[in-house]
Amino acid sequence: SIDTPDKVDPSELRRVCFVTLAATLYMADAGESEARELALEVASRARARIAKDVRHRERQLLNAAFNDRGQLLEHAYRTLSFSSQRERDAIQSVLELEQNSESLKKLVTTLQNGIDAYCGQLKAELDVLAADIGCESAPGRFAPMELRQVAEAIIPTRSEQFKGPLGFDYLLEKMGLEAAESVPWIELSTVEMVNFIDGKRSAFDIWEAVTAELELMELQKVLDMLDILEDAGLITIKK
Repeated sequence: SIDTPDKVDPSELRRVCFVTLAATLYMADAGESEARELALEVASRARARIAKDVRHRERQLLNAAFNDRGQLLEHAYRTLSFSSQRERDAIQSVLELEQNSESLKKLVTTLQNGIDAYCGQLKAELDVLAADIGCESAPGRFAPMELRQVAEAIIPTRSEQFKGPLGFDYLLEKMGLEAAESVPWIELSTVEMVNFIDGKRSAFDIWEAVTAELELMELQKVLDMLDILEDAGLITIKK
């Protein structure tokens, strides 16, 4: 990164501090009323976020070669499922602010049910689109079943020393120049992959999340990067 102190504008830093402070103060003093507001705000924007994700996949599907459509349809379904769960979890998180309010819990459940109903509608639209263009969902070459079974059994966990986002400078510091230069790829998908390492998700879960958020990539790439991070001592792997 080139964002060293001598290249950062003081005015921008002040604005970042004020915005962060305002959000922190709001959350620090939040109770049931604020939790309700946040739940409604998150839910009101959730449909637009989910629709944006799914429409992007639909465009990819319509513009794809016929032989690629099966795996792209599968990708569209997977994206819809991931986006739905992401928004459900976001709404659920407001209960951390007030865990004893039955009315708030009821509101959260109602909003989540609304997300489920909307995603059901989008799923039906995908079904119709698939029928119109004559394709069926297929896992495709990106995650062969044999490799999927291997990935589902791998649970990576960050080590205590692995604190920040992943980048070449970080690998250089932790691994040394020769090892860092051996890393085959550092890109947005790599950074997102690392963000999903929580000690609960399997390697396959991480692949699903990254490809839903970004674009299709080989499941093998996730396994390769996990091997590198394990060799560097940045993660441990349960199998």
